[in-house]
Amino acid sequence: MTSYSPPQVADMLGVAPETVIAWVRSGQLPGFDVSRPAARRPRFRITDAALAKFIEQRQTSPKPISSRQKRVRRATSPRKDYFADVRVLK
Repeated sequence: MTSYSPPQVADMLGVAPETVIAWVRSGQLPGFDVSRPAARRPRFRITDAALAKFIEQRQTSPKPISSRQKRVRRATSPRKDYFADVRVLK
């Protein structure tokens, strides 16, 4: 089982290490703390399996376009000429 630190995961995903730590703290990215109980700051580690699952969940796929959602060219209304009655001074 390979585990990664937040900066290593951040480099892999192209985000800041603080973002990875926020994901771990919020529970979006499963991780565990390897620091001593009396430590002031946590030292998170993320397993390769947890990272793979996280990446899989975050991938988006484009929605298929249904027949009703196809692009329809809307009829444009003629533009109103707001300055038709204004005379140009020479």
